[in-house]
Amino acid sequence: MDSSKRYPTPYSTTPPTSKPRTPLPMPLSTAQLSQQLLPGGLHFTLTREFAAPKQLLWKLYTEADHLAHWWSPKNEKTTIVELDLHRSGAFRFERQSPERQTPWSKWIYLDIQPMKLLTYFQSFTDAHGKTIRSPENPKWPMEMYGTITFEASPPLHHTIITHTLAPWNASEQEHQTFNQARLNMKSAFQKSWDQLETYLTQLTINNNNTSSP
Repeated sequence: MDSSKRYPTPYSTTPPTSKPRTPLPMPLSTAQLSQQLLPGGLHFTLTREFAAPKQLLWKLYTEADHLAHWWSPKNEKTTIVELDLHRSGAFRFERQSPERQTPWSKWIYLDIQPMKLLTYFQSFTDAHGKTIRSPENPKWPMEMYGTITFEASPPLHHTIITHTLAPWNASEQEHQTFNQARLNMKSAFQKSWDQLETYLTQLTINNNNTSSP
């Protein structure tokens, strides 16, 4: 799959736009995050080991056809509008649930090292991709800086994924709001990763059925 593709229906509910890419800062290491972005060196990090190789996990994180199956917690639906896997390219999506309709979200990729690292800016947006305040919590940071690392775990060909988030150019109040939401963020990440585990199982079953005589 060409991950730079801007998806037509069903992935698009608004016409894709072609915008010039604006200069972005160089990606920051976790140490730089601690020193430059967050008071007291605080940031949110979650890690899980998956029973699958890095090559497969990378595809599941960077291809829209796969992301649509697991990116949201159970009983929610992900609509992917755009996935442009290049520096300054965008990943735009909406999550929907029976209880509520969440705002659109957008990632702007900073660094892409296949099977190793993704770094990005994240924000809430309106349906046209314009950055907005969180409709659910106006004290939430306008932007966050994220990193996702993929580390092989031999000898079982497993992969350790570590996801880190930190507020970007945030006020003291926004830092406090972010810090107070740690349990909610942990729960949301774990539910999405549970969906990823389920999807990996389904892929394994489908591959076994396909390869059976």
